[in-house]
Amino acid sequence: MQTMQWACEPCRSSKRKCDRVIPACGRCTRTSRICYYDLQRVSGKLTQWSSTSTPDRTIPSCVATLSSELRTICPIPFRWYMPRLLQHYHESLESSRVESDSKSTAYKLQSVWFQHALYDRCLFHVTLYIGSSYLDIRTGETPSTLTLYHQNEVIRSVNERLSDPGEALEDCTIATVALLALFSSLGNDQAASQVHTAGLRRLINLKGGHSGLGPGLDGLLATLIHMNDVVQSIVFGSLGSDQHLLLPQGYHVVPPLGLESRILEYRALPYRLIDSFEHSSSMSRTLSDATTNLFREIYAFKIEICRVGNSAARIRNFIFRGYEQMHTPSSLISDDDPIHCCCVLGASIFWLAMHAHYLSDTSTKAASKEPLADKLDRMTRQLKSALSLLESTAWLESSPIAYCWVCMVGAALSRETSMRVWFWVRQAAVLRILNAVDDFGFLDELLMHVVWLRGLAGIS
Repeated sequence: MQTMQWACEPCRSSKRKCDRVIPACGRCTRTSRICYYDLQRVSGKLTQWSSTSTPDRTIPSCVATLSSELRTICPIPFRWYMPRLLQHYHESLESSRVESDSKSTAYKLQSVWFQHALYDRCLFHVTLYIGSSYLDIRTGETPSTLTLYHQNEVIRSVNERLSDPGEALEDCTIATVALLALFSSLGNDQAASQVHTAGLRRLINLKGGHSGLGPGLDGLLATLIHMNDVVQSIVFGSLGSDQHLLLPQGYHVVPPLGLESRILEYRALPYRLIDSFEHSSSMSRTLSDATTNLFREIYAFKIEICRVGNSAARIRNFIFRGYEQMHTPSSLISDDDPIHCCCVLGASIFWLAMHAHYLSDTSTKAASKEPLADKLDRMTRQLKSALSLLESTAWLESSPIAYCWVCMVGAALSRETSMRVWFWVRQAAVLRILNAVDDFGFLDELLMHVVWLRGLAGIS
């Protein structure tokens, strides 16, 4: 009987004694509750493992016990680099200094997912694959040897399960294929992503469709499948037939208002900035008035399009005013509010796309000899540079939804798939904190935002 060093989360929350058995403790088994162990609670131990483990396995005695425990509970042969990849997996979900809500996708991936991965060989391999892929994406390198090794092990394990009718339709198998497809998209491998997605569709159909998935992995299964559809559409610019059914009719014509509405109605939540495991400080700040006005103007512009249609005479003033109020990149350097600078750059890109679409035949001050596509590329790279200098926790303090809006503008108007991947990954950790499992509304609003902008700019 394998045990953990810490109590499961259901027993901790109810302050009851836990026997710490995996995959499910005795109390959760008796009460038919979902039993899971929180990865975030032991992230400090994972850091100790990763910082002291070396290729020659000369592990100091102070962490020898922890390392031996990982050897015991690990469903595959232990390797010296595994603690480091588990730490990167944890970092790929969210900022390790932010405590997420228990209903968020980030929290479920840290707790429910990881608890299943500790006794499922296929899930453990895909967890290491995610950690290694995240490291590759962060460093901008091609897939490393470790990434390819665990990717091949995941595919081999999945093929073994598909040959068994009993294991082929298990939640863990479907979730593994969903993550293979998702991270193939983030690895800019469209062919592999399409192959894995096609296999995922067949498994879902054999399961009885999306309605047959049920509350798999405490809601994570359906969320991961939907997120794969959204990411694939944003990165590769193509909507699958199933994705069309999830978006409202006319989504590519009528300007979506969801994200701007969320930004203007948003009140900074008291996220907890974790300084250590014992001390924490709450943070709550709102966008500045100048930044809020940027989104208020864009929202009013979209409302006007919904009201009068694509009449250039009616919406021309909005575009002129929106474009002229933008600062030049040189003046942004002296601005003391980095969030405002990023939002100004994002809004500038937005108004440039609006001007090119609605007023392309009009001679204005905004006209330039530089081709639109080249100008958009230059401005999206400026936006990328500005976002690189700002931590995601700063956006959580003010408006994380505005962060997603700015990143999705960059993703929508970038011609290169590698740039689209970068903008998605940049905001993905914040998205998983905001997004609750089984709630597809926010994901669909991000997708509609991208599809509408991309359609206006003529980018495929």
